[in-house]
Amino acid sequence: MVKPVADWRRSIVSKVNRAEKHFRELHDVLDKFRESKPYVFAPAYDPHTGRQIGWEVVVANEVPTELPLIFGDILHNLRSALDHMANAAVAANGAIPDCNTAFPIYNSASEFESKCVRKIKGIGEQAVDIIRSVQPYKGASNGDVVWRLHQLDIIDKHRTLLTCGVSARGLIEIPHAGQKQALFPMKVGHRFTVKSGYFEMEQEKRPAFDIALNEPQIMEAEPVVLVARMAFQRVWRIFQKFAQLIPDLDISGEGT
Repeated sequence: MVKPVADWRRSIVSKVNRAEKHFRELHDVLDKFRESKPYVFAPAYDPHTGRQIGWEVVVANEVPTELPLIFGDILHNLRSALDHMANAAVAANGAIPDCNTAFPIYNSASEFESKCVRKIKGIGEQAVDIIRSVQPYKGASNGDVVWRLHQLDIIDKHRTLLTCGVSARGLIEIPHAGQKQALFPMKVGHRFTVKSGYFEMEQEKRPAFDIALNEPQIMEAEPVVLVARMAFQRVWRIFQKFAQLIPDLDISGEGT
């Protein structure tokens, strides 16, 4: 049975709404975590001069276990919505989507050009032009947001939970006993100094921190809220471009 455009359209909206629900849940979890004061910093002093040289982590609680689960759900629903949109565009063009139909995302522009055809068969030239303008591949001139969304979704679905931890904001780590410690995640005993010209602190004059995502070759210690918001905004812009091709497609708002 051929799925009508209206059904694809409803599934797109449902996926985006679900992602927005998870985004609100993410904020709730982060707010509760911050309110618990999970990270405590104390002044760090030079043992020879007694001068304060920065801050030392003295309390470091684990990031809530549900946080990477919620974040993964956000990414998956957004990535899935793109695939549903590709299917809807094919159906709206009078063709029939097949098992290969999907929104094409690749590791390079050359791979995109050589392989995307089978994923968007029947989608129409106007839709192809829109997809090309999105540059859904690594190294895109407008940023790797779509490619990163795709890669993170693969990790979350098929490999392991996404790596979330705490990252100090505006700080540089002080090597301990001549050894450079891992910058992510922060742990008890880590020492930091404030970057030159950087003065953002919490109200109690302690360093600020972010709950961050760290996946090698994709991103390094980037705030999860920022990553999710950028993905929302980019996907929303793509939907706006496709609205002219898919009858009555209405994704309200401007991205979370």
